[in-house]
Amino acid sequence: MLTGSVRTGSSDLSCTKQMLVRKMYKVNFLNITNIKNTKLYNQATFDIFNSISTDINRVVAPRNQIDQILKNIPENKQANIELPNLDLFFKYGEKYISDISIDVSNSSAKVKINSMPSFQFNILKTSVEKLNITILENSIEIKDGSVNGVLTVRYQNV
Repeated sequence: MLTGSVRTGSSDLSCTKQMLVRKMYKVNFLNITNIKNTKLYNQATFDIFNSISTDINRVVAPRNQIDQILKNIPENKQANIELPNLDLFFKYGEKYISDISIDVSNSSAKVKINSMPSFQFNILKTSVEKLNITILENSIEIKDGSVNGVLTVRYQNV
C-alpha cells in the first residue's frame, strides 16, 4: 500500500516566486554593473585619445584611430629611440628577474634580481659587457651562492 501526499499548495508557489525574484534581482544587478563598467571604459578610452590628440570628438574604432594619429605625426617629432637588447637577461635569468625598469631619457635600465645562482649571474655579467652594456651600479648581495639586488646598466642608444 502506497501512502503519500502531493503538495501543490500556496507555500510551494511562494517559494518559487521568491527564487524567481532573487534571480531577476541578480540579473538586473549584473546588467546595471555591466552598463556602469561600459560607460567607465568608454570615458577612459576617450580620455586617453583626447590626451593624445585634442582633435578627436569621439572614439569609434580605436585601433584605426591610433594608426591614423601615428601617421599624422611628423617624422622630425618622432624620437629615434633604441631599447636595450634584454634578450640576454631573459636567456640567462628570466625566472630570477622580478622587475626591469627602463629610463629611455638616460639610456639606462634597472634589473631586479632575486635568488639567481651566482655562477649564472657571473655568466650574465660577463656577457652584458660584450654587448656594449655598461654596469653603472651594482647593488647586489651574494649570500650562500644566491644573488639578490638591483643592477643598474647603461646601454648604447642610437
